[in-house]
Amino acid sequence: MVRAVVFDPVGRAFVEQVRRYDWQLLRDSYVHRYGAAAELGGACGALTGLGYRVHELDALRWRSKGDVYEAVAGALSFPAHFGRNLDALLDALRDVAEFEYGSDPASTGTVLAIRNYDQVIELDRRLAHGVLDVFALAARYAALLGHPMLCLVATTSTDLGTVGATSVMPATAPTP
Repeated sequence: MVRAVVFDPVGRAFVEQVRRYDWQLLRDSYVHRYGAAAELGGACGALTGLGYRVHELDALRWRSKGDVYEAVAGALSFPAHFGRNLDALLDALRDVAEFEYGSDPASTGTVLAIRNYDQVIELDRRLAHGVLDVFALAARYAALLGHPMLCLVATTSTDLGTVGATSVMPATAPTP
């Protein structure tokens, strides 16, 4: 299967492509923060409409680090040998970037969307930042492969700052 380039600056349609919601998100960061679950839901709907494979999670009932890893591993179909730590998460997300699991080469890209991310921050702030940092690193790798990956989180926290070389950007709602 040959994958098409998502954004082609040589093509005639590039002017229209840069108006798309996914372009707006990917241009600024691979990780975006939404202040409310409804805004996150709207973003997920818009990205689904653009052909992305969207994995939606709700952190509301996560009570341990293990719950965080289990939920992400389950959503992205990680193998049973997944190590449930940040290093293993990076390895597994790079496999997602390479379409080993949790993604589909026939899709536009892959999105991990997490509602109630405040729960993860309260549980373990370092883990909350680490998950976003690791995702940003894997998404940079995925970009080299032509596989757009985004992590979207709904949280009231405004101090997520910078993860790795990627800023956690407050997201804007998709325009119809």
